[in-house]
Amino acid sequence: MYNGKRYGGSTGCVDKNDAEEFAKNKKEVLKSEFNKGSKKIDRYIQTKAIKSFTEKVTRDVKGDSIVLDKVWDIFKKEAPALMKREPSPTKWKQKESCWNDFKDFLESKEVEDLRQVSKSHAQEYVGLLKDSGKFNKRIISKKGSYTSEIKELSPSTINEYMTHIKQVFTLLHDRANLLINPFDGIPKVDGKKKKRDVFEISELTKINDFLVKGKSWKYSSNPKLDILILRTLFIVGLNTGLRRGDICMLDWPSVDLDKNRISLENSKTEVFVSIPISAPLMTFLNERHAITGGSGFVVPELADMYQNNSDGISYRFRQMLDKLKIKNTKEVTGRTVAVSNKDIHSLRHTFCYLHGIQGTSIQELQLMTGHLTPKMTEAYMMHKTEQLKEKAQKSIEEFTDFTQLELKDKKKLTRDEILKMVSTMTAKNFQKVRKEILKNG
Repeated sequence: MYNGKRYGGSTGCVDKNDAEEFAKNKKEVLKSEFNKGSKKIDRYIQTKAIKSFTEKVTRDVKGDSIVLDKVWDIFKKEAPALMKREPSPTKWKQKESCWNDFKDFLESKEVEDLRQVSKSHAQEYVGLLKDSGKFNKRIISKKGSYTSEIKELSPSTINEYMTHIKQVFTLLHDRANLLINPFDGIPKVDGKKKKRDVFEISELTKINDFLVKGKSWKYSSNPKLDILILRTLFIVGLNTGLRRGDICMLDWPSVDLDKNRISLENSKTEVFVSIPISAPLMTFLNERHAITGGSGFVVPELADMYQNNSDGISYRFRQMLDKLKIKNTKEVTGRTVAVSNKDIHSLRHTFCYLHGIQGTSIQELQLMTGHLTPKMTEAYMMHKTEQLKEKAQKSIEEFTDFTQLELKDKKKLTRDEILKMVSTMTAKNFQKVRKEILKNG
């Protein structure tokens, strides 16, 4: 007898101690057999009386679990105290999106609370992600809603979903009185990351020329806004190596125009990066400072689009590449649809490539890209590090000076002649060609 309830039947339990002991033993059996796929667990689950008994004892002895509708709010409120570092606003949004998709899936299975989620649910959901993409394909934005046509997710995206959802169960294990984490033991998806190509110098010049002189943009009802978005992605991406999200959400507190430096926490790896501001980027930032007054986001329009319609940003960039006839896809054996190999993230690859051919060391480059966490052990090493990065940035600044070129018609060298010279530029003849362009261009 416990809390006025009698527990009996085939188990033979008639008092509180027997009930608690049975629940404890049952929990151990479930945990040990759960990941083995043993037939024993099938017998436990199929035996209605014992299953019902287990649920009642667990609920009365341990307490209720958390209903699905309340999971996210509780997780966001209580999880930060259990984390080493609280996620950025963008990362929180990613976590919520992943959880909501899994929640929609669970509701279709008539699951009501967190403890009812089984490993078979987790396995079926992961299989769904692999076969046809996310469960809920309805996309809602400020302009309305539409059905996503994406039917295939990359291995890294699937693993991201699994990681974020598994964390919910891990951090709410005690709070929700869970017996197991349904995502334990489910292996990550093994697959090669999307291989992106760098932009050729001739392609970068073509993009720059379009953004500087382009007066029409037939793909949009607001060409002025689209040119601003594309120009921001191009100039900031190429001169900093930042990822798309960090470019879009760049704010003035992260920019120090007096010290010529951008300092921020990388939103993906949460690594602090400090990047010298090149001359082309400084021109752009001064322009934006005059417009925004130096408060809020550097480009508020781009930040708003990233938060409400991030796919639209990639779509505009891809449309620009198509317009300029810059090949940005390639055929892959076994895939029915061509795979993108040049996109916004390719600017980051190009940033690294240009630094590489100019002799920037891997260590210096990693401090700017945030691929590895910098360990600031000595104060003097920090000053040395900043000097090394400034030296490296000056080298790429000269190499990418084409972002400031106004390719006007001149008598000495025609526009086509300049483009031809730039397209054939190599690390060996760079200085010679550059001097000739500056002298005769």
